[in-house]
Amino acid sequence: MSKISKNPVKLLRYGNHGEAMATALASNLRHSAFADVKIICADGSAWAHRLVLAAVSPVLRHVFFVFNFIIIFIRQIGTPLTSKQLV
Repeated sequence: MSKISKNPVKLLRYGNHGEAMATALASNLRHSAFADVKIICADGSAWAHRLVLAAVSPVLRHVFFVFNFIIIFIRQIGTPLTSKQLV
């Protein structure tokens, strides 16, 4: 009989994981790589990542989960939201 390890889980160690992930996400955003939702504002539009938006906004998390939209129109009372405010 072969011996079975009591802890079969192996961990990968990557010293600068957080920094590398932040750099990759920023690069993907700049190049619209893997972007899966378009946000349209008063002066233009921007592609974004649902996962990132859902992580920072409970409202958008609900919208993506329930409705599965790929285009979001943002209207604001008063001063229109501009695409520069999204970045």
